[in-house]
Amino acid sequence: MRLISPPQTGRKGEKMDNKRDNYKFIIVGYGSGVYDYIFRDADKLPYAAYNHGIVLAPPARALMRMHLSTKVNRILPLPFRGIWGKLWVRQLEQRLDEMHLEGRTPCFVLLDILLFFERFGFSQAIRERFPQAKIVYYFTDLVALDPEKQKLLERGGADRILSFDGGDAQRYHLQQHNLPYSRLQKEYPDQGLVYDICLIAKAKERLPQILQAYDFLRAQGFRCGFWITEVPTEKRQYADQICYCDAMDYKDCLQIISKSKCILEIIQEGSTGNTLRVNEALEFNKVLITNNTGVVHNELYDPRYMFCYTDIRELDCDKIRQIQQVSYTTRDKISVENYLEDVAKALDDHAP
Repeated sequence: MRLISPPQTGRKGEKMDNKRDNYKFIIVGYGSGVYDYIFRDADKLPYAAYNHGIVLAPPARALMRMHLSTKVNRILPLPFRGIWGKLWVRQLEQRLDEMHLEGRTPCFVLLDILLFFERFGFSQAIRERFPQAKIVYYFTDLVALDPEKQKLLERGGADRILSFDGGDAQRYHLQQHNLPYSRLQKEYPDQGLVYDICLIAKAKERLPQILQAYDFLRAQGFRCGFWITEVPTEKRQYADQICYCDAMDYKDCLQIISKSKCILEIIQEGSTGNTLRVNEALEFNKVLITNNTGVVHNELYDPRYMFCYTDIRELDCDKIRQIQQVSYTTRDKISVENYLEDVAKALDDHAP
């Protein structure tokens, strides 16, 4: 049975037209600091909040990790693992009470980092506690790379599933929505350019392409700042020039971006959606250089400041050098407000 919310009115009594005004949203993440930055603006909205994860004292958090450990449970399956999800839902209930529903339908937007908890009935616990609520999953990575996403698609359980990737949306009959991004520029203003081009990336299978790009761009005279993680010692070429490092705090990534003219992105094979690097370029007014040729079909694409390539050697370096100032006009399209409006539309357009 669908909960029908009464019409909401604005300050002067007028009916509000935004779909999102029918809902109160809690965006739920876990453990990844980058989401704290992406969805920070949700806490500034009267109809939304971002939940950073279950709140536990350090001893209890250590106990939860051991209790839910795949390795431990492979050796000795432990009972009552669902208790953590129920405790989390209790905390979400407290947060929802603070938001005052005022006749609106609660909507939980679950990020795909939470799929691990689906093994222990997390979204089902939400359903049981909030039978009138809507549950939306948002995929920030490709379905093919994550068996947990494939399991969710097979069994169902969410009212809607959105994906950052247009190809996945078409392939799996999902709704595509660009990754949102909060407004961070005031916190990380330009500090003077130190690098012409920066790259911050996990190596994964892309190390040969990254090194090829470094060779080419350096030969073109660009000042390159490359930070690469997860590279074995024996594969660390140009170790005196490239920073091979452990995982970086996202705030450190933003400091590097604020000191760079261009952001270089080398995506994993198969991805076509907008990425964190696209959003950073828009928010901080940086030139984007990417091998994601699908970005030209995205509403965020701006040919003045975004350069796509299939072969780095064909990059128009002279045109990049000529750019003196960057000013995007599509920034609002990745706002958290716009994101939640589209979540609401996805729910209302497919309501029974």
